[in-house]
Amino acid sequence: MVMLRALTIAAALLVGLLASPTSAVAMPIFQDFRGSTSNGPALVFTDGTVTATDGGVGANVFQTSDDGLGVVNRQIDDNTPGGVEGDEFLIFTFNGPVSLDSVIFRESAGANDSFDLFIDGVDQDVIAILGSDRIQTLGVGGGEEFTVDFTAFGAGTVFAFTDGSGQVGGDDYSVAAIEFQQTPEPGSLGLLGLVILALMLARRRAA
Repeated sequence: MVMLRALTIAAALLVGLLASPTSAVAMPIFQDFRGSTSNGPALVFTDGTVTATDGGVGANVFQTSDDGLGVVNRQIDDNTPGGVEGDEFLIFTFNGPVSLDSVIFRESAGANDSFDLFIDGVDQDVIAILGSDRIQTLGVGGGEEFTVDFTAFGAGTVFAFTDGSGQVGGDDYSVAAIEFQQTPEPGSLGLLGLVILALMLARRRAA
């Protein structure tokens, strides 16, 4: 009887944990930015917002049906009209901490452009972490679309993409899609610990 009660409580806790938005059992979320065309100061998606800056000043986020998201002229660090080029950032701000699993980049065929990544304002030194910052060198795919594994990077709330080791104005790429996972909140991890403890106590009393 005692074991049955403990198992019932543990099961209820586990169901509540799995139903929680910040569940410790994280599931990958795929967000595809292709399929629509827009141009504005911000893009709102299910789990956050996307903004952009150009030379430290707010810039429009360009969304195209083929390339996904870019800055100013549809891509990050493409040359602006008149040849004036500032440092462009495409900034993903999530509603809570997440970890990126992968990013699908779009770029010109054969360009092998480079990128850099900031997480919560900290430069991640992509070359040191991944061995290269070149999209086609790191990515899987072909033509103009390449998927790069991002699991080596840590979790954060704000992810900013900009040009890498290439010359400013020479790294022309866009972000077509991302796959990410929500990072469990401490409360969720504590609840999972209570579930495990309840199960252990039930087994011990039954022995």
